[in-house]
Amino acid sequence: MRFNASRVRIFWISLTVLGVVTTVTAIVAPYFNVNIYQSDPMLAWPDNAAVEVIPLYSDEELATRLHQRIQFGAAPDAGTRLMMAGYIKTGREYMVTANNAKKNGDDATYQEYSTKAHTKFLEAALVASQGPKFADTILHWASQLLEPSSNIVYNDFTVSIAAWALYGNTTATDSDGLRRFDARKILFTSLLPKGSIPGFSLPPTSHGNNNHYEALGQYRLSTSSDLRGIVNFHSYHSVYTTSPVPPDQIAGVATHRAFAKLFMNRGTNRKMFERIFALFLCAPITDVRNKAYSDHRVPPDVTRCPGGSNVTYEQECRSCHAPMDAATGFSYALDWQRPNDLALANEEQNIVHTSSLIAPKIVANDRNTPDTCPNFNIPRPIDNSWEILFVPPNISANFFNWNPNVHWNPQLNRPAGLGPKSFMETVAHAGRYPYCLAKRITSFMCNLNPENIGDTLIHIVATDLVNNNYDLGRTFLVAAALPLCLGR
Repeated sequence: MRFNASRVRIFWISLTVLGVVTTVTAIVAPYFNVNIYQSDPMLAWPDNAAVEVIPLYSDEELATRLHQRIQFGAAPDAGTRLMMAGYIKTGREYMVTANNAKKNGDDATYQEYSTKAHTKFLEAALVASQGPKFADTILHWASQLLEPSSNIVYNDFTVSIAAWALYGNTTATDSDGLRRFDARKILFTSLLPKGSIPGFSLPPTSHGNNNHYEALGQYRLSTSSDLRGIVNFHSYHSVYTTSPVPPDQIAGVATHRAFAKLFMNRGTNRKMFERIFALFLCAPITDVRNKAYSDHRVPPDVTRCPGGSNVTYEQECRSCHAPMDAATGFSYALDWQRPNDLALANEEQNIVHTSSLIAPKIVANDRNTPDTCPNFNIPRPIDNSWEILFVPPNISANFFNWNPNVHWNPQLNRPAGLGPKSFMETVAHAGRYPYCLAKRITSFMCNLNPENIGDTLIHIVATDLVNNNYDLGRTFLVAAALPLCLGR
């Protein structure tokens, strides 16, 4: 494996000291409230961060483990291992200094040398990331994110996230002022990945099947090729040429075929809302339910008198349905088409769009509740408008940190809009989004239960993501290079 040392030097010139919160604030303030990252005055490293990694393995053993973590189990060649071990050796020396400073009560020196150590560990991680199997690590993370029990690693969702991450350090800026592969944009982009391999014919992309991406995976498996260079992004309708979804309804991964197949299929698209909040904001509806929310947007398919009494609805059903149904309107125009012929149950299924903005399935189960039930004349949805009720006083403003500059309705005093694109832009610009990405990536790269990762480490990884233009690929390396991760 060849490694370009000049790339490392250029890359690390831009490294921002992770321990200094004030440098982050000025950069990210236009995008979200960064108070979520200030639970510790200096984003201090945990007291045991230094001692945890030092006694466990030799420098070369740690280099091998780090390489395997980043390169999906592949061991480094001798030259790569030696180069990584050199960075790790220096980092561990810095950690000894940091640990001694901590014992002596010198917090300033502890912070300085802990940060220097992590910088060296990151340099080792960057060396490891040059190989082709870094893509496999991200692909499997994305696959587990989408569907933990699935063995399908290649689809438009996983390949989008992997390629987006691998191209994340590009300096190109789009007309919206954001970097080309800013991790927020994966949630609302109108681009899709497509493979192009000289001398090899892939099946055409189709919004009716997954053949193109499966063949891409088979090619990589047989050739050990890197995803970088053979996948590029194109407009949604140049990839899915027969898709009926209008351009203004395309909303990143939420309108990718793989996501829609799981969460737009059947039902009234409430699954879409639930999964978006759970996957990208780490906020399952059961964690943020509150019966104090207004139920003015709960449609008539939800009975107000389950079992003949309004009490159950008011005490139980309302707490989830009120905020969920207010937001789910973003997807009301979309459906997952299911062929009538059962023999074709797995063929040519795709996303469809209803021009009236209300897919038939959304109102298929409307009911007229009995006269004994209050408010039985519930209006039906009329369009794909949405609003987010997760705002004070029913939830702390710092929980989601909605960006007041992104689809904020001053009359309602909360986020609101029309259609999926504006909804996904709102989610992507929430302060909780980088926190959730950091939590999920750190859990995956360190093989830790996400609930067992301290908030301090999550904040360090999240702050680095924000402070480095939402470079998703780098975040995998930052997490892998944490002392806690290195020592596992």
